[in-house]
Amino acid sequence: MIERISPLRMVGSNRLREIHSNPPLEGRKILLTRTSEGNIVLKNKLEQLGASVVDFPSIEINPPSNLEQLDKAIKSISEFDWILFTSASGVRTFFKRLREKSDGSVTLVARNENKRFGKAKFACIGPGTATALKEETGIEASFVPKNFVTENLALELCEKFDVRSKKILIVRAENAERRIGPIFSEHGADKVIEVSSYRTSPTHGGNGYPQIEVNGVTDLTFASPSSVDSLVEAGLSGEDLRKEEVAVHCIGPVTAKRALERGFRVNTVAKVHTIDGLVQSIVEYYTSRPNPTQTIR
Repeated sequence: MIERISPLRMVGSNRLREIHSNPPLEGRKILLTRTSEGNIVLKNKLEQLGASVVDFPSIEINPPSNLEQLDKAIKSISEFDWILFTSASGVRTFFKRLREKSDGSVTLVARNENKRFGKAKFACIGPGTATALKEETGIEASFVPKNFVTENLALELCEKFDVRSKKILIVRAENAERRIGPIFSEHGADKVIEVSSYRTSPTHGGNGYPQIEVNGVTDLTFASPSSVDSLVEAGLSGEDLRKEEVAVHCIGPVTAKRALERGFRVNTVAKVHTIDGLVQSIVEYYTSRPNPTQTIR
């Protein structure tokens, strides 16, 4: 069972009373750049800690450009030994399409009660993705890596399980980098299929930077490389943020790498690559550092 830990619990129970009386993010105005749905989740967590937020949904989730490969994988779903999800959006869009192909008549229950998935086990990149799998289907993930990074999903799974002669399905975003398929092939997997169950696209209407309210913003969060790309396409640059002395917080090293490549100065990278880990890293940045304006990366 994967437990979801709130950012309040993560800072330690001995500090809860202090946090409630003196919110650690009070006075911070944080720009959120996830999807509309994702921003709601992050907004609630940050506001509990005293922050005010600016909602800028920089990306939206759409069907992939071509459904052929996804539909083919769904049709042969029982042939796979492992089904891997690299995001919660991948879980939701995959099973949405599965229901559509089944005319909505399939009731998804635990794997051992559902012949549709045959022998397949499920692996998820992190606890948020595993929770989405449980909520969508009732299925418990058989594997979640200790380090919630895409490559580790493959490397740690190969260390724990024998994947030789296994058939593996990887469900990901259309515009995600293909990093983990070769790892399974190198470890002897019989077949590795990667399919796109969704694609991310910018939500801004093309008017660019004037849509983004940065006046008074003190912090900005990036939860995916696509959010970084979308803000750049909207006209926001690292130089703009440096002029305003806006701190940039990234959910993990892949997102941070993209932000640096795009010219942003990254102030924090979450140690635990989840939304709660992102929130925790922001809290620690303003409560544990003698000079919180200092750039660490």
